[in-house]
Amino acid sequence: MPSSNGGGAPLQRRMMAILFLSGASSLAYEVAWTRSLGAVFGVALHATTAVLVAYMAGLSLGGVVGGRLAPRVRAPLRAYAALEAAIGVSALLV
Repeated sequence: MPSSNGGGAPLQRRMMAILFLSGASSLAYEVAWTRSLGAVFGVALHATTAVLVAYMAGLSLGGVVGGRLAPRVRAPLRAYAALEAAIGVSALLV
């Protein structure tokens, strides 16, 4: 995919950067939740377990729902951007 938009980096490089930033922000969010829940549970092991269970459950649910809805999406990049924006807003609200 060597096409570029606006003379910048190729689209593939931009997507890789976006996915990297998404992963980095989710890791930061996971660490923040682990620390917050550590204060609630009092034990880091229980907090880490709760965060990982929630994370894996979210991945599972997202895979099931996303797998069913993906064929109907006309603009997958736009849908991905909307999902990332919704996640960011929910993180800010929490």
